[in-house]
Amino acid sequence: MKPNDYIKLDGNLVCLVRIPKNASRSMAQALGLHLPGAHKPAAMLKEQNQRKFKDAVAVACVRNPFERMVSWYEFHVGRYPVLYPSHGIDAFRQWVAKGCPHRFWMGHWASHPFEQWRWICDEFGEVLVDHVLHHDTLGRDWSAIFPDIELKEVNQSNHGDWRVYYDKTTADRVATLVHSDLMFFGYGRPL
Repeated sequence: MKPNDYIKLDGNLVCLVRIPKNASRSMAQALGLHLPGAHKPAAMLKEQNQRKFKDAVAVACVRNPFERMVSWYEFHVGRYPVLYPSHGIDAFRQWVAKGCPHRFWMGHWASHPFEQWRWICDEFGEVLVDHVLHHDTLGRDWSAIFPDIELKEVNQSNHGDWRVYYDKTTADRVATLVHSDLMFFGYGRPL
């Protein structure tokens, strides 16, 4: 099966902008898209085929940046144990204290992997997607756009309540890293 970012639904072309750790797999599976593993920002999809992107209804999902940071960390701990030898609340806080080092060092991953707005906007901050869904209201948001397509959660994090990972110092550090997302999407701090 050929990997793709677009699918035709009821005569409409839909483009799924997949932001890491933001229900990409669930949404792609519901739409019948094959996932190659490569996440691409909207600007990159637009650059690759401007006409196709313009003709498509572009959809993306954003997530509370504090929750996403925990999900990101726990996902990578499980997938890359050599790079992330310990896990849990204390290890997460130590990782944040070190500046959240990650294994992505190339392309669009290298500069700002934690800022979601960069995945849906162009370099001037103009939103390129037609629908921004929110992870915490994903079922309702999804149904408003795709009322006849069932969304089942897959690849779900199982780290428990993300709020317990934060103390004031850790929340302050993460807030600095994701300040733009907090402002852009209107998310508040956990502490």
